[in-house]
Amino acid sequence: ELQPGVRVFGKLPSNIKRPIKDGVVIARQQPLPMTNARELGMRQLMWGDWTTIAEDGSFELLSMPRSGRLQIIALCDGWVSPGEKMMTKGQTVTVSDGDLEIELELQPTMDAIIEVKDETGNLIQDASVTFWPNQLLEDIGSNILGERWQSIDQVKAQIGYTESQNKAERFKAYQGNTDERGMVTVRNLPSRFELPFAVEKKGFAMTRSNLPAAENKDQAQTESADRLTSRITVSLKMSETP
Repeated sequence: ELQPGVRVFGKLPSNIKRPIKDGVVIARQQPLPMTNARELGMRQLMWGDWTTIAEDGSFELLSMPRSGRLQIIALCDGWVSPGEKMMTKGQTVTVSDGDLEIELELQPTMDAIIEVKDETGNLIQDASVTFWPNQLLEDIGSNILGERWQSIDQVKAQIGYTESQNKAERFKAYQGNTDERGMVTVRNLPSRFELPFAVEKKGFAMTRSNLPAAENKDQAQTESADRLTSRITVSLKMSETP
């Protein structure tokens, strides 16, 4: 016996400049929430879905379960869902039988500008810079911000229609290589706190550092405002092993 799913829809806040670029809404729903599932050695019943955000800021999930708790995490160029303690958590709402309209809460992201040098001050090209901002999924755990999959793909795989595609589609969004000036910019990082990152280059020892909070974090978010930025210079030491 089947029943219609709940339609979940909404828009980004009006203060966010249109057109929206690279917008994604990630949904994780617990139709039958259990606070003691881990204590009982059980897995949570979970349904996952995601959709893109249109240029006008609207989004729509056509069919979600009709009960339980729904967690929504959204991100786009320049903005990301709120969080706490270095984790993006988004919003959690209760689902009932009717269609559900959500107005997303978002905070500005920041762009990291990283300069990499050696111990003598020479700029280093092609050094790899990697961040790993996390999202916290309720009663599941954390993974890289922006990672998503659709439960319907897993259902299809179980009944033999297709292979399940649980790919972390945004992993590469938070890494880059330095150019001939020894510089790299990594965009759209959460701006609420210092962020750890790693720098690697063959022949040098890997270095881990913390990116400071945004320099202009207190500026008003208007259409004419500059993007939030944070800058840091990292010095790499020659590796003791080949």
